[in-house]
Order: sequence, then C-alpha cells, then structure tokens
Amino acid sequence: MSDSGFCARCGRPLAAEAQFCSSCGTPRGGGPGASRVLPSNARLFELFENSQDQTGNAWIDFLMFRRMMIPILIRILFVGALIVCAIGCLTSVVTLNWGSALAFLIVGPLVARIYGELVILLFVMNDTLAEMRRTMLEVRDIERTRAV
Repeated sequence: MSDSGFCARCGRPLAAEAQFCSSCGTPRGGGPGASRVLPSNARLFELFENSQDQTGNAWIDFLMFRRMMIPILIRILFVGALIVCAIGCLTSVVTLNWGSALAFLIVGPLVARIYGELVILLFVMNDTLAEMRRTMLEVRDIERTRAV
C-alpha cells in the first residue's frame, strides 16, 4: 500500500492508523504477505462490519438504522406512565378508594420502570456486543501486524 492514504490493490481509502486495508486485507506495505491475510469471504464480512459503524451525523445514522430510537421512546412512555399513575392516584383519592390509590402510587411506577429497564437492557446488550466486535477487529489487526 502506498502512503497516499489509499490501498494500492483496491484503491479504497485507508485510515491513518490502519495496518491493513479494511476492504481487501492487503498489508500497508503490500508485498508477498498480501495473499495470505484474509480468506476469500472476509471482504464481504468486513464491508458489513464497516457499514454498522455510526457516522456521527444523527440523521444519516437514524435513516440507516445505526442509531436506536426505542430507548428514547421507552423513556417517553415511562414519563407517560407516571402521568397516568398520578391521574389514577388522584382519581382514587377523590373517590376515597385508598387501596387503588396506593397501588397507582407505588405499584404503577414500579411496573413501568421494570418494564422499561428490561427493554432498554436489550439495547445495552446490542451496544456491548457492537463494542466487543470493534475490539475484536482491533485485536485481529494487531495480530496481523505481528504476523507480518
């Protein structure tokens, strides 16, 4: 690969710290090790991995499904559930139904919070797995550098 910032084999742009081309796997120095770096299907896999990274532009990430909007909606629904619980509690107090007022005051927000946390947990797991994938790619690049 040349120092111009582009891969000498496939012509794609290279990151400044990249030791290998993320598209074809050619080492930065090119040479005889280029053919033994990646199996034949790794290029498709890496293109998929690169397409999952966020760009930093909120609208592009939103349109390309790279940014999750459900956690934001869960927070909005939680606030709505708190408002419904407050209205239900006030209505129960006005009708002198103390048991349901207590249920609206304690059980309602607790159930809404637990449900919201369980849904958000799925998205936290997704983010953690994505970070693990990025770390594994970095480790793979380091191992390739040591092999060459």
